[in-house]
Amino acid sequence: MSNLIRGELYKLKKSKYTIGAILLTLASAFLLKDSWEFEEIKLMIHKPNEVIYGITSLAKVFSYIRYTSFIFALLAGEFIAKEFKNRNISKSFSYGYKRSSVVLSKLIVLIPTFLFLELLYIVILVTYASRNNGFCEVLDYNTLLYLFRLLAVGVLYNIAVISIVIMSAIITKNNFYTIATPVIFSVIYKINSEYLSYFMPSIAVRDAMEKFATQADVVKSIVVSSLVIILTIGGSLLYIERSDIK
Repeated sequence: MSNLIRGELYKLKKSKYTIGAILLTLASAFLLKDSWEFEEIKLMIHKPNEVIYGITSLAKVFSYIRYTSFIFALLAGEFIAKEFKNRNISKSFSYGYKRSSVVLSKLIVLIPTFLFLELLYIVILVTYASRNNGFCEVLDYNTLLYLFRLLAVGVLYNIAVISIVIMSAIITKNNFYTIATPVIFSVIYKINSEYLSYFMPSIAVRDAMEKFATQADVVKSIVVSSLVIILTIGGSLLYIERSDIK
């Protein structure tokens, strides 16, 4: 397993797609700040007495993964779908590595890489949003709890979305279908359905990100995201073990 992980890290380090993904992430951050400016204007119109802090933007920034997931899809298409097409993964199987180990090594490398890219644009956007009134009004116990909740719910949600993209790359073995997956996220995010909130992390996470979210909303979001992660990763491993890969 350690050799497989080192191999994946080497490929990631040497690939031009990695540099491209970082540049696209930085570009996305500067483009999405215009969206935050629009949100600020709406808040000033509808809630003129409400002060906008950097922590306010954090929930909004986490939801932007429906746009930045295109970047993840590009990497997943390159490092997973394309390797199926070129039969590089089949070569790893022929060297005696377990199928599950080959896939897990990719997950172990790609998921932290995607989270790092998320961190890049989150830092940029939250810093930008904090420019006028700071990150928060008072850094007290309640603020820390709210921040912890945002990070816990947001990171789980991001991993869930990343897992779906990776599963798409593994099952379809096709760059186009992998890159098209984020389109589904964008469509689903527009749907306001109580029924879908029990199955889709993008729906469940909305209420959990609210400042005064109920405990039930937070628990539902964490459970839905966790189930998606378990089912997508478990399903991908099961598919690889049982599929006929040439």
